[in-house]
Amino acid sequence: MTFDAKTRAHDPERMDDPAVDVATMRETLAEVDMVNRVLGGWSGSLRLLKRRLLRRSAGPPATILDLGAGSGGTSRALSRWGRGRGVVLRWTLLDLHPAVCRVAADECHRDASAAASVVRADARRLPFADRAFDFAHASLVLHHFDEKDVAAILGEMRRVAREGFVVNDLERHPLAHAAIRGLTRVFSRSALVRHDAPLSVRRGFLPSEMRGWARFDGLAGLGVRSRFPFRLLAWRFEDGAGP
Repeated sequence: MTFDAKTRAHDPERMDDPAVDVATMRETLAEVDMVNRVLGGWSGSLRLLKRRLLRRSAGPPATILDLGAGSGGTSRALSRWGRGRGVVLRWTLLDLHPAVCRVAADECHRDASAAASVVRADARRLPFADRAFDFAHASLVLHHFDEKDVAAILGEMRRVAREGFVVNDLERHPLAHAAIRGLTRVFSRSALVRHDAPLSVRRGFLPSEMRGWARFDGLAGLGVRSRFPFRLLAWRFEDGAGP
C-alpha cells in the first residue's frame, strides 16, 4: 500500500466496531499498552501533566478525566508517580465502547494503583458539568474522528476542565507507518492490531493540522509539539502558561 502523508485516511478501525468482544478487546489493549511502555507513548502526556501537578499547592486530590482511556494505563502510571510525591489523583476513565469499559473496570479492580471510576459515554457529548475536573486528557483518541468531531471533543474537554487539557496522538509520517507495519507483523498476536495499527498512523495528524485546531472556538493559545517517536502533543491551559 502506497503511503500518502498529505491525506488523512478515513477507513474505519476494527476496534471501533461495537461488536468486538471483551476477550478480543482485552488482547488488543494489552498490546497497545505494551507499545506505549516500550516506545514511550505515554511519556509526553505524563511529562505535561506532571509539570502542572507539581505547580499545584497542597489541597484536595486532582481530578482527571481520561477520554478513550483504554485499559487505564496512563492513570496507573501517573498515579504511581504521584504517590511518591504526595500528589493524590482521582481519575474518571471514559469510553463509548462497551468492551473497552469492561476491560478498564476489570483492570481497575485488579490493580488499584489508581483511584478510578469508569464511565461509558460519548466524548463528543460529555455527561459532566462545566469545570467538573481539574484536567482532561486524551491519548490515541482523536485520530479515530473526523475534523468536525475533533472540534466537538476539544470543545468538550475545554468545557469540563478547570485548568486545561492535554492531547497525545499519532503523527502521520511514512517512517512511522513503515515501522509499525513491520513491528506488528513480527510481534503482534492480534489480527485486529495488525490491521488497525498502520491504519491509525494513516489516520493520524500532521503538526500543521494539529496547530490548525487553534482556530476552533475557545482554543486560541493552543500549544503543539512533536515528540519522538512520531507523537504529537497538544495542550491548552487556562492560565495561559506553557507546559
